[in-house]
Amino acid sequence: MADMEEKATGQYLFDRAYISRRVDEVSEGVLKIIEHLNELAPDKYRALYEVHEAIQRRIRESLTTAITIPVSDYVLPLSQLTGNMADVAGGKIAHLGELRNRLGIPTPDGFVVIRAPSSGSWTIITYGKR
Repeated sequence: MADMEEKATGQYLFDRAYISRRVDEVSEGVLKIIEHLNELAPDKYRALYEVHEAIQRRIRESLTTAITIPVSDYVLPLSQLTGNMADVAGGKIAHLGELRNRLGIPTPDGFVVIRAPSSGSWTIITYGKR
């Protein structure tokens, strides 16, 4: 929990995979607490298993909701990318754009080619200097 609080200060760029891992870790910890409570007071807290499962279902639904890719140009130079464009460009290149454009950190020149077919799947190809 402390790690997530630290990351939430805005000093750390994280992605959906980080959130999923941390949610799984917290969920396992809560489940162990429920198990220990039921060992100390046999079956007194059995209802907590159902509550835990219901909360887990809601969290999983939130994390697995399909991402809608916003309409965008198919080629975006790194100079136009920001960290909040991960849905369009992909997390790594969007955060690289954030480092370059907002923080002024030197990065290689580059661009991202986005293909968003009607199927909703997408492909990202990135290149460094031309």
